[in-house]
Amino acid sequence: MNKALLKKIIRNSGILKELIPPLFAKKIRKKISSSAIYDSYEAALLDADGYEDETLTKVVVAKAKIFAKEIILKKQIDLTFIKTFLGVASSLKSNRLKVIDFGGSAGIHYFVVRSILHKDVKIDWRVVETTGLVREAKQQGLESEELKFYDTIEDASSTEKFDLIFVSDSLQYVPNPYEYLKKLVNINADQLVLSRSPLADAEVVLLQHTTLSGHGVGEIPIGMDMTDRTISIPVTMIDIQKAKEILSSFGQIKMEIIEDKGVYVTKNASYDYRGIVVTR
Repeated sequence: MNKALLKKIIRNSGILKELIPPLFAKKIRKKISSSAIYDSYEAALLDADGYEDETLTKVVVAKAKIFAKEIILKKQIDLTFIKTFLGVASSLKSNRLKVIDFGGSAGIHYFVVRSILHKDVKIDWRVVETTGLVREAKQQGLESEELKFYDTIEDASSTEKFDLIFVSDSLQYVPNPYEYLKKLVNINADQLVLSRSPLADAEVVLLQHTTLSGHGVGEIPIGMDMTDRTISIPVTMIDIQKAKEILSSFGQIKMEIIEDKGVYVTKNASYDYRGIVVTR
């Protein structure tokens, strides 16, 4: 979407649509720079690049398909994914596991968990992502009996009971993270794990700069006709006290986790990734 059209949407409707998808959060390198601090997410969005990028969606899904095959053959994962498994393992109470994965990209977390858990454990894994990624994942055959994709929290959760709500490296990229968090805590689940999130003493909005090839897990598949470029994305350093207040309505905060240091860096400050585990 170009900037002129984006400005028109904001001016005419007064409502910021859900234009910034969780998928862009995946596999971001440490010490991401930002040249400015913005008064609001909407202000940062006006200086950002386009987001509904079909090429980016195709790259993320294509990488996921390769990852799903390689993890079975090589039996190797990045240390980062251990956090995923630990979060899931703490929710596993029987031979069945039911998960809402908010901003779960093309199902990477599911593939990690499936490769480690015993085959007798039945998994119901529901990824909430953008409409474009959901469509591409389905077209590329990533859905299975265990893995499903949805483009809204409501469609994914319905009135069912879940073992875990998993939110990793995604909440900071949506227009209003607190409103999304409120929706997530209203899901009927036993545990919520918030991971790889920039939780700060006060809210700050930055413009993050990454490359097209840096999204998704692994290298760009051979044969994909793609020219790499820089993408700028608004990102919110989330007020930790606001987040905790919302999470407390879900249940008891059991653990706070210090994760990666200095992930987002400005001229005068740096922001770390942190995690919170909440049980009902």
